[in-house]
Amino acid sequence: MVVNMAATMTSMLTVPRPLVATRRAPRTVVTCNKRAKKGYEVVLTKNVDKLGNAGDLVNVKPGYFRNFLLPRGKAAIATEGTLKSILLRRAQAEKAVSDIKIKAEKQAVALRTIGKFQIKKPKGEGKSIFGSVTASDVAESIKLQTNLDISSKDVSLGDIREQGDFSVRVRLHPEVQADITVTVVGVAPA
Repeated sequence: MVVNMAATMTSMLTVPRPLVATRRAPRTVVTCNKRAKKGYEVVLTKNVDKLGNAGDLVNVKPGYFRNFLLPRGKAAIATEGTLKSILLRRAQAEKAVSDIKIKAEKQAVALRTIGKFQIKKPKGEGKSIFGSVTASDVAESIKLQTNLDISSKDVSLGDIREQGDFSVRVRLHPEVQADITVTVVGVAPA
């Protein structure tokens, strides 16, 4: 067997390879401590439990807005136009609340000016009366003398079961109260 030595020798020799760019680009690693906040800034058009009242600006998740708030008409996406309309509505609401408070203060002055309201009840022995004076009796007496509609829920009084003068507090507004005097007069039973 004849072996071609020259061919074997060339195959054993290593030929240097051409230089190819073997360096890779440096790897960029991005780390983030916080997740990106996904959500919509919306304006509530109606009161929503556990979220806010009408006119509030709140952040909600996209699915909650698309699937619940928007189809039911409870919210709209916050834009400059909606924000301006909300500010206008809030100003109107604050003016209405202040007007109601001013009206209640005027009513309180009127009640204090009158001072005493008389309630007639059938009398018993001595200073006692039959039954007791209730909040609805006081509200009715105020209506007869001043034409002010006052709910009996807004009148707070103690247990009145005898003739005399008693102090009664009337709530006309959450911030306005009037203290009046109620005179209980005994009338002979019919």
